[in-house]
Amino acid sequence: MLAKALNMKLETDASKVKSALQKAFMDEGTMDFYAAPSILAIQKKGFIQGSPVDINDPKRGYVFQPKARLLRSDAAIIIAKVMADQKKLPKLLS
Repeated sequence: MLAKALNMKLETDASKVKSALQKAFMDEGTMDFYAAPSILAIQKKGFIQGSPVDINDPKRGYVFQPKARLLRSDAAIIIAKVMADQKKLPKLLS
């Protein structure tokens, strides 16, 4: 929904989308095919990063968890990142 609302340019090459998402998220295979280009677009823009597989070792990778519920706190972070990107809020510190 976010990628559509922001009229983001989506990658149309399915193999490029799959490859990029495999690098970003360890659970790429659980994503619905129709949502993958949008997920990639918002990930590339920095609006989402996923959840670390091991909180103590972020180098182990991240998961997207497409079936998980979005918490209000997560939604607030995403909205703040979008607003900062649109210069409606000061840049956020990560």
